[in-house]
Amino acid sequence: MTLLAIDTATQFISIALHDGRQVMAEQTWRSENHHTVELAPAVRAIMDHARLTPADLSALGVAVGPGSYTGLRIGVALAKGIAAAHRLPLVGVSSFDILAAGQPRSTGALILVLPAGRGRVVTARYTWRKGAWKTRDEAENVDWDALLASIDSAATISGEISAEGQAKI
Repeated sequence: MTLLAIDTATQFISIALHDGRQVMAEQTWRSENHHTVELAPAVRAIMDHARLTPADLSALGVAVGPGSYTGLRIGVALAKGIAAAHRLPLVGVSSFDILAAGQPRSTGALILVLPAGRGRVVTARYTWRKGAWKTRDEAENVDWDALLASIDSAATISGEISAEGQAKI
């Protein structure tokens, strides 16, 4: 079983290959909004590096947001095209769940943020339960001041944090 994972929800692009036991190859880079020209060649390169063809894939996973509309559209379109052409299952995964999975265990809350434009962020709160981060409530679109005012106990803030957000934190 080989999975191709694609995440283009933010200014970063991440792609990975997993064989059911371990990560075979992965790459993450800041795209500066060049997702359209960078994603497909990078997928081809990582597949070549792993000596795989699309026929070797068993499934695809793709980030479905929240995130940049254009970035998401590009990642989902490529994933859908590969999945349709090779009759492969395609699974959409929340951008927040992807971010949460990479965070270490903590006793406090995990607050994830992604840019929403105009000084606002989309945020989701997670708690550690049964060996994994679990979402606490629905995502919210707030400004930095409202987000920081809403934190009432120890918390880790992670995600794509702007210079404005860093200064306020």
